[in-house]
Amino acid sequence: MFDTANRGVPALFGPSGPAVELDSDETLDADETLQAARAAQRSAHAAEVRLVELAAHWADLHAVLEPVASGVLPGCERLVDLGGEGTPAVCEFAPTELGCELGLSGYAAERLVADALDLRHRLPRVWARTRIGGFPVWIARRIARLTRFHHRLKTHGRWQVAQPFDGILVWRSPHGHHYLVDHTGTQRLN
Repeated sequence: MFDTANRGVPALFGPSGPAVELDSDETLDADETLQAARAAQRSAHAAEVRLVELAAHWADLHAVLEPVASGVLPGCERLVDLGGEGTPAVCEFAPTELGCELGLSGYAAERLVADALDLRHRLPRVWARTRIGGFPVWIARRIARLTRFHHRLKTHGRWQVAQPFDGILVWRSPHGHHYLVDHTGTQRLN
């Protein structure tokens, strides 16, 4: 698998084409190869969905702090809000512990837990569609990330919204600017 002439870089092509490792008794024709690739893709999607579900469950298991007799001590764990508005708080070090087990950085583990909580609590329709294969998991997680603070900005930042017609929103910013949002996108009105 490794081409020693290229200093340990994996060999992408063998002498007769792409290098593919199959079981010694496995021979696949073109159609069978495509079917096997699709099955592998479905399995990978199911594994990604399961990982997000487990991250949300991990957050559930770490949503309550053990009471300390003398109150909060400096350096003790606290509850933090990782996800957007409406998601439960999680013990501060829980994502780091999960990340250590999964080989992720603390930041990547926090994002995984935050995305899982956002998908389950704020974006249940996106999550339901993702679970059945309608979206790749990375797209659902990206939607969660992109809407996390946008939602906070507009709900806690004195923004006002009106819906004059179905499918049309008019937003008023705290500074008095108006924005029209419809199927074509967002346009500033003044």
